[in-house]
Amino acid sequence: MPANYGGRLASVLLIEPEFGETENWQVDAGIGFITASLHAQGPVKKGKTYVNLNLRECHAGVFSTPISSKFFSVDNSTGSLGYYFYDANAALKHIVNDKHTIKFSFYHSHDFYRFDRDDVYTEDTRYEREIRDRKLRWANYTATFSWETRLRGIRISNQALLSPYRLGSDQHVNNYRKSGNRPPDANQFDYQNLSRLHDAGLASNWKKSWTGKHILQWGIRHSNRLFQVNDVYLLKRDTLDRFIDGDTLTNPLVFSSENILYADYSFLFRDKLQ
Repeated sequence: MPANYGGRLASVLLIEPEFGETENWQVDAGIGFITASLHAQGPVKKGKTYVNLNLRECHAGVFSTPISSKFFSVDNSTGSLGYYFYDANAALKHIVNDKHTIKFSFYHSHDFYRFDRDDVYTEDTRYEREIRDRKLRWANYTATFSWETRLRGIRISNQALLSPYRLGSDQHVNNYRKSGNRPPDANQFDYQNLSRLHDAGLASNWKKSWTGKHILQWGIRHSNRLFQVNDVYLLKRDTLDRFIDGDTLTNPLVFSSENILYADYSFLFRDKLQ
């Protein structure tokens, strides 16, 4: 594991955005059975500023909703399953001069899953109906800013990162029960939970190479992370939407901080081994 990633025990995924260094604008788009995409890149100012934009979406729910409804109807129920997804990626590069370059990148994705079902039970004088609507959402944002400098053969990269994540689910249930001559019993239940992670950090990386075979890297990195797992909100109402009962379970925020000071030396032997 490279030293600049600290004491990581598992694999690290390194993603480098493209900054659209083309002299002319290029736009392409595509649409498939369940996905669609749009990509555009080009210069804002030739020789100085470049931008790259990507959009993607998945509309599988357009097909899964009517197909799943058919399967529910076999069990004398009504319901459906739906899944949708989209993400957006943007990158901007500005060349200040031959020694300084500024880069900015942004990424956002959102997954949305929905499941609803309506069940009816009848037996003699007993009648029950339960309507469930469930939703699951996962979203994340990542924004990075970097300032790269070349100074006497040394490449310096100063970076700032902000990356929040959210995972939440919602469930709404309507219950209706009637048995014989008894008054009907009808209630509504709402259940929500939320987990989140906020990641923010600063880093300064320095790199020096000699003769193309000796590479020395060193730097410092500071990261702050905020965790909150499974906040729960419960609410019970009657059919007139009047409050009956409710409860909230809030787990404590967990804060962690990490500081890394590293140095890494690499030697390329006969252009094959490092």
